[in-house]
Amino acid sequence: MKKWWLLNIILMVLMLSGCMSSQANDNRPDVSKLEPQSLSEMIQDAGLENVDALEVQSGSTGEKKDTTDPILINEFMKQIASVTYTPDPNQEERIGWVYRVTANDGDKSFEFYPNYVENVYYLADGDVKEMMEALFQEIEKQEPVGAGWYPTQSPPTLELQVGSETVRMGLGSYQWNYIEKGTGEVLSIAAEAAMAPIEQVLALSNPPKVNMNQMTNIIFVYKPQTYTLTLWTDDDAMVPITSLQDLKGIGPAVIQVSAEWEQGKAMYYGVMDIQ
Repeated sequence: MKKWWLLNIILMVLMLSGCMSSQANDNRPDVSKLEPQSLSEMIQDAGLENVDALEVQSGSTGEKKDTTDPILINEFMKQIASVTYTPDPNQEERIGWVYRVTANDGDKSFEFYPNYVENVYYLADGDVKEMMEALFQEIEKQEPVGAGWYPTQSPPTLELQVGSETVRMGLGSYQWNYIEKGTGEVLSIAAEAAMAPIEQVLALSNPPKVNMNQMTNIIFVYKPQTYTLTLWTDDDAMVPITSLQDLKGIGPAVIQVSAEWEQGKAMYYGVMDIQ
């Protein structure tokens, strides 16, 4: 009896998977009814008459680059004008993509990939991936050094918020690059901060009491690319922290935050009495 019950479950799962696969395929247009088209024709059919902005995104990193430079736009549009997209007989779902370009004309936009447009996979007679990659690199070259950098000569401030209590973290050692006002020159500054023994740090401080059962937020005024947390223990050991909630009840302690940006890196320290 159990064997029959198990067999019925397997059959039901297979039937359901088949239905879902069929539904997914039903969402795709019938490629036998689609004719080969050039990319420029597709863009025109989407209602774009004068492309005035392009955005290209890397599928491997997620990084986006955009431009309104008419020279770059015209050059790219000329390159893709002669590329013809022919519907791929194989319309099976694929995972991942290398580049995606969004062409804009005012409030109208058209999005395409090297082999995919509007739910249909295509075979291109030109190397669209290479064209997109070249566009990405050209836009990157035009970006000024330090674009988007934090506009100070030292790293941004950092606070640890636990419930209604805010702990301002002290800045320790850092290496930081910044743009000199007036000259536009990239300058670099480094600072070394020697910490006193932890017994002295804890003795001289009047640490705020924080309850780790409450909501905890790490507040950067300028978000880093990466950061790590470390507990500085009373026996002078540095222990990586995976969750602040794991620290509840340990009492007075020093928390170290190591953060990195494109602009540089910095260490922060905060003393608190963890309840």
